[in-house]
Amino acid sequence: MKIHRKIKWLAASLSLAVSGSAFASPITIPNASFEAACDGAAGVGNWSIAQPVAGQTPATGGLTPTDGEAFLFVNGTDAPGETQGIVYQKLGPLQAGTYTFEVDVGFRTDTNMDATYDIALYAVSTTTDATLAREQLPVPEPGTWNKVTLSFTVDGDEPWFSDQLQMVLTTHAGVQVAYDNVRATFTPAEPASPPVRLEGKFGSVEINTERPALESLVLRRADGTLEPQSLLSPQGAPWLWGAASWGTQALTFAADEKGRRFESRKRAPEAVEKTANGVTLRGVVLTDGAGEPVAREDWFLKVAGDDLVWTVERTWLRELTTTSTGTPALFFSMRPIVESPTTTLPNSVATTFWIPPDEMRGWFNPHYRHWPFWFKWSLQNNVVVTKPGGSAVLKLF
Repeated sequence: MKIHRKIKWLAASLSLAVSGSAFASPITIPNASFEAACDGAAGVGNWSIAQPVAGQTPATGGLTPTDGEAFLFVNGTDAPGETQGIVYQKLGPLQAGTYTFEVDVGFRTDTNMDATYDIALYAVSTTTDATLAREQLPVPEPGTWNKVTLSFTVDGDEPWFSDQLQMVLTTHAGVQVAYDNVRATFTPAEPASPPVRLEGKFGSVEINTERPALESLVLRRADGTLEPQSLLSPQGAPWLWGAASWGTQALTFAADEKGRRFESRKRAPEAVEKTANGVTLRGVVLTDGAGEPVAREDWFLKVAGDDLVWTVERTWLRELTTTSTGTPALFFSMRPIVESPTTTLPNSVATTFWIPPDEMRGWFNPHYRHWPFWFKWSLQNNVVVTKPGGSAVLKLF
């Protein structure tokens, strides 16, 4: 498999519009602005309290409610047991389509809060919880609010499809977070087109042309038969410990210094053109789902001789300080999943790099592992090739 990429900047601003027959509609969230009084352990209106450490307040600590007359504050107590503060609400069964949530997160100036928070959306049932989206960044400045956006798509064939959607707002031990004005939209899924399949001596690949990504990559054995499993981490399998669920399939992305991720599979491309030996996707955009795109791309995938060639031409639409980008990124299947006992996926892959050590630089990226599980990974959980135009040999097992 060969990968090519071209990167350029576009000085003028550019707005992209993608037409379609599905429209986003608001989701009704009872007591979305926390106007109902907090009743101790009984809850805050329709929000339940897993730990009795939540309260409600009007303007205070340098914060004015962003909607209505009050906002919620959630405490994380220091003792005993370093209790987290947790409030949650179930929002009904999941449907096929795209969900986008926005929450205002505030930093009060009259507390010892260090502004660490955790917003998560789960598919919950009587047997398991699957993480659909999770966010802990960006952290607001003292006396200010940040709008935090979470987005995920339900295809309809996931094992947790039709489970209850639950939103959880959490404060870590020893801090205090303000929440206000929870809003959400839902865009129903249109009838899905089957993925475009390319096959050659390299193996086969399936390309989602509606939410641009490679859904599967299967290599061909020496005897000419295809391997039974794809190398790529699949969507839909519950992640262990509620880990961030973006590390699936193969796609393009950019992540900034605040941990925000802008991906190719959030929106449909402008055009899809099938060619004699491949497919071209034009107008692929990198977006966080709700905001304006940060980049526009054209993808060219083709079978050339024995190889699959994937060329990405990216145009940046606005300035962005990035900590990591994928042009493209291939997420191999190498993760445990939520089961009892915990197991790995049946298509698990192990990898080994061959590269001179002096051509590598390791660094710690906290956005690759959410709190409190940073300590379970190497401090150098990201490794980059420092030599311009450098390369490495990757062996898959």
